[in-house]
Amino acid sequence: MDKPLVYVLIINWNGMEHLQGCFDSLMAIAYPNVRLLLIDNGSSDGSVAFVRNTYGNDSRVEVLELDCNLGWAGGNNAGMEHAMAAGADFIFLLNNDTAVAPDVIERLLEAAQQRPQTAALAPKMLMFDCPDIVNSVGLECSIIGAAWDRGIGRLDGPRWDDACRVIGVCGGAAFYRAAVLKEIGLLSTDFEIYLDDLDLCMRMWDAGYEVWTCPEAVVRHKFSATTGTGAWARRKYFLNTRNRMLLMLRNFPRAKLPLAIATYKIGEMRAVGRALLEGEWW
Repeated sequence: MDKPLVYVLIINWNGMEHLQGCFDSLMAIAYPNVRLLLIDNGSSDGSVAFVRNTYGNDSRVEVLELDCNLGWAGGNNAGMEHAMAAGADFIFLLNNDTAVAPDVIERLLEAAQQRPQTAALAPKMLMFDCPDIVNSVGLECSIIGAAWDRGIGRLDGPRWDDACRVIGVCGGAAFYRAAVLKEIGLLSTDFEIYLDDLDLCMRMWDAGYEVWTCPEAVVRHKFSATTGTGAWARRKYFLNTRNRMLLMLRNFPRAKLPLAIATYKIGEMRAVGRALLEGEWW
């Protein structure tokens, strides 16, 4: 493949405030064989009209307008199906609150072509307003299924500049080989939110492929550490706890499961004990 077809998928739900910064950066991409697909999850804020009116004259820009909010995984799955039907060789998932470097596609393709067994690549994600601080250079995972962004909050520097194998890629900016997605399937919607990106990468590893970082490809991200309060905080706790168990049962080697589950249970019992002591009765 001399110039593989790359589809960039921008997932969006009522995020018009972010779209100009994201698309302006994508317009600066020089790579010739790229398509930019807005996946709109049933927005009501004029996002679709904004993209069509502002960028619709560019033949690279497409819009996939969904009737309702299918969530992050469901929306991206619809976009990936669209991209693969159009003949995409690689698919680049992006959150709408990102901005990419002009050479991001060339850097990712160079890394993918150097290592044919690579199914997914993690670009270097930097904090949008503090680009000297790392947001993510791949994912890491503990024995109890807890995952976190590699390098998050650290000062950018040589430590993060060497490509290496990682267990997963943050879904906010994830570069996938389309042929592997066709083979192993797309994102699981069982998770609802949290860890579905890691689950996909672990399935890639299980199928004999590899996941690498690509620090030369730079993406800036408006990272938010907001956890929410009240009902949403409780829902988030439930989803994180449930999804860690789901991730383990789906992907961990059977020989490791007894220790992992025992450690998971001990951790949850300690969490319940702390909650009771602090009066968090829910």
